[in-house]
Amino acid sequence: MGAAVIQRFIDIIRGKYPLIGALKWGRKYDELCSLGYNCEVAFRLNDLLKTECNHYLFTYSFEHNREKFIECLNNLTDIQNDEYTYQTHGMFYGSKYQISFHPRNKKEDFINKDGSINNQIVKDNLKELLSRIKYLGEKTYKLIHSDKKTLFIIKIKHTNLNEDKEFIEKLYNFFENNYKNTNYKLLCVLGKNNYPANILKYIKKNVNGGKLPHTLQVC
Repeated sequence: MGAAVIQRFIDIIRGKYPLIGALKWGRKYDELCSLGYNCEVAFRLNDLLKTECNHYLFTYSFEHNREKFIECLNNLTDIQNDEYTYQTHGMFYGSKYQISFHPRNKKEDFINKDGSINNQIVKDNLKELLSRIKYLGEKTYKLIHSDKKTLFIIKIKHTNLNEDKEFIEKLYNFFENNYKNTNYKLLCVLGKNNYPANILKYIKKNVNGGKLPHTLQVC
């Protein structure tokens, strides 16, 4: 895939262009799968597709810890066994993999008139969430082990250059070791305001020993 096409997709993700122009290009993939780290990628995909994107495990999640996220990728059929607690910001947080998920109900639905938490709504939403996580974990596992042509997209949460580079390497190595074939691409989106002007040159020079594989794009 040419650099111009990649740049156009990133510009669309950032809201620079009208979204309908990407539809024809997007059909080159059987699946578009958001890996997080938050919901923004999914929202931009919805805009791009002009419909709700296909849901996978990380479509509407927040990943608090990148190492735990990699661990979760290796245990997609186990994540429903995590211990989840309701947080006052309106999401359920899993302590083992440190990933938060949106519940079925809105944040305000969890609050009683006296300001206390409605425990019955928490219980009902947790039951639904665990069932959904189980289903989406298995669905994501099947996708990763399929022969579909898939574009995986992840927004990189900036820490520092070396840690970001190492995380991209680990993510790339996971897909190289687990995807059924090379019929996929991993697209890593970096916020331009968090990095020096030469960030792409640095990443491309240092990831995978300077030999950026065709299955990985960093923009």
